[in-house]
Amino acid sequence: MKRVKVVLLSILVLLTFSACKNKNIDNKNEIVSKKVEANAAMKALEKAKTNEDIEKLETDSKEKEKIQEAKEGKQLEKENKNEQSKEIKEDKTLDKASKVKNSKNVIVLDPGHASRGDSNKEPVSPNSSVKKARQTSGADGVVTKTPEYKVNMDVAVKLKKYLEQKGFTVIMTKTDNNKTMSNIERAKVGNNVNAALVIRIHADSSESKSTNGASMLIPSNGGSTKAIYNQSRVYGEKLISTLTREVGMKNRGVIERKDLTGFNWSTVPVVLVEMGFLSNPEEDKKLSTDSYKDKIAKSLANGVSEIFK
Repeated sequence: MKRVKVVLLSILVLLTFSACKNKNIDNKNEIVSKKVEANAAMKALEKAKTNEDIEKLETDSKEKEKIQEAKEGKQLEKENKNEQSKEIKEDKTLDKASKVKNSKNVIVLDPGHASRGDSNKEPVSPNSSVKKARQTSGADGVVTKTPEYKVNMDVAVKLKKYLEQKGFTVIMTKTDNNKTMSNIERAKVGNNVNAALVIRIHADSSESKSTNGASMLIPSNGGSTKAIYNQSRVYGEKLISTLTREVGMKNRGVIERKDLTGFNWSTVPVVLVEMGFLSNPEEDKKLSTDSYKDKIAKSLANGVSEIFK
C-alpha cells in the first residue's frame, strides 16, 4: 500500500510541476485536461490493492501483444497446413501420372497427316543429316475426294472408343486435323508415356487404280530402331492378320521401313497400318463410309486385345 501512495504522490507532483513550469500556457482547459488525466491514473492505481495488481497493469499491453502474436502464429500454422495439404495432393497427382506412364496398358494412336502440310525439314533419324518434311497433307480419294487425314482421324476416334471399352488407356497424338505436328513430335508422345504400342493410322495410294489391300509397316532391324524391332514385328503381324481376316481385305503383309521419321525417333514398339488404297475406286468408296471405318476400328481393337490379353 505504501508503494501505491508513493506512485500517486509522484504523479501529482509531476503534473503540478509541469503545469507551473509552462508559463506560456494560459489556457485553463488544458490544465483541466491534465488534471483529468491525473485523476484517471489515481483511480486506476487506487483499484490496485497489491503489488501484483500494479504489475498486472504494467504488463497489460505486453499480454495484448502476446495474444496478437498467438493469433498470427495460428494463422501462419493454418496457412502452412493448407500449403502442405496442397503439396500432398500434387504429389498424389504426380504419383498417379507416374503409374500411367509406366503402364503396359497404354496405347498411343497417331492419326496421320493434317489439313495442311509443313514443308520445314527435320532429321529423319537421330544424328542423321538426311531431312524430310515435318508433315504432309496425305492423299485424296480418287472418286470421293475424301482427304486421307479425315479417314485417319475418323478411324482413330472409333478405335480409341473400342480400346477403352476393353480396358486400355488410350492417348491420341492429336484430335484436331488442323493442328500442325511434326513426325518427331508425334513419336515423342509415345516415348514420353512409355507406351506399350503406338499405332500410326494411314490410308495408302498408288499410281495404279487396281492396287488394293491393307499392309502393316514396321521399323527396320537396325540403327535407332533395332531395340524395338522384334516387338514391333510381332505386334504388326498380329494386327494385319486380324484386320484383313475380320474386314475381308487383301493382306499385303508386313513391310520394314527405315526411312520413316516417326519410326526412327520412337523408343517404344510402333506400327503403321495402311487401311486400303484411296487410289482404288472401290476401297476409296468403302473408306468414305462410317460403317466400313467402324469395322476397321473394331478389328484393330480386337487385334490389340489379343496381343495384350
